[in-house]
Amino acid sequence: MTNDIKYLSNGKKVAVIGKLNNEEFIVQEIFITEQGDEIPSGERFTTRSLHSEPVLSYQEKQLLSAKQGLEELDKKKDKYKKEIDDIYQKLRGYQAVLGSTEKLAKLLPTKELNILTMFLTGTIEYLVMDGYQLSEPVKMIDKVIGFDSYYSEKRFESIKLVSVLGRSEGEIAYQIHDYSDYSGGSIRVYPFATYAEALSFIEIKAINKIEEGRLTKEEFDLVQKLEIVLPKESLNNFKEQLAVALQEQIKNREDTIYKTAKELEQYHVELKQLKDPK
Repeated sequence: MTNDIKYLSNGKKVAVIGKLNNEEFIVQEIFITEQGDEIPSGERFTTRSLHSEPVLSYQEKQLLSAKQGLEELDKKKDKYKKEIDDIYQKLRGYQAVLGSTEKLAKLLPTKELNILTMFLTGTIEYLVMDGYQLSEPVKMIDKVIGFDSYYSEKRFESIKLVSVLGRSEGEIAYQIHDYSDYSGGSIRVYPFATYAEALSFIEIKAINKIEEGRLTKEEFDLVQKLEIVLPKESLNNFKEQLAVALQEQIKNREDTIYKTAKELEQYHVELKQLKDPK
């Protein structure tokens, strides 16, 4: 058995047994056992074409190249299909956003839509906090920046969350939360582009509270501090309400004094009876 190993044009591996003549060789095909051993087996035959390494015909090489090309195209097709699907899903999201924005623009009154747009574009300068009592306008930038104390030093932590709440009648409410992740408490705020607009809002709130009889002396002092000039009628109404409130306070104090005097008088009577039980 020879160790001279060659390959046929069809790719088969053969062992060269010997030479038949100047052109033909006697060969035997090599097979692989289950254990992986290569052994010459089968009938011997003659051939004229032997190669030192496996070869492919031009047609086979073209077919192999075409097959590899098809596999690459399949991979690209899957990749492009995924990219197209991703783009389609994004377009669906964009369409939903645009649709909701269009619907919002149709449903919201012009004033509400303008305020929302100003909030989104960062042109809101002042806020009025919706507390129990009227409060002074504050800079929005000062309210949305969150700080943390680090070794008694104030350090920037994060921007607080500003949330938007809508109602079916088209009113939009804005809230500022204690933290950026919706946690903690929150308070409703009224946004304004200028300080003058914020003062006008406070003036209207003050007038409404006077009409409802709910404006406090502290709130009136704030209105004066902000140099808000109330209408004469509202001012007169508040003075009357204040006078009534003062009269009520005086009456309550008189009643308290009278009640205390009666209790002291009864106390002295009981004390005298204890000293002189006759």
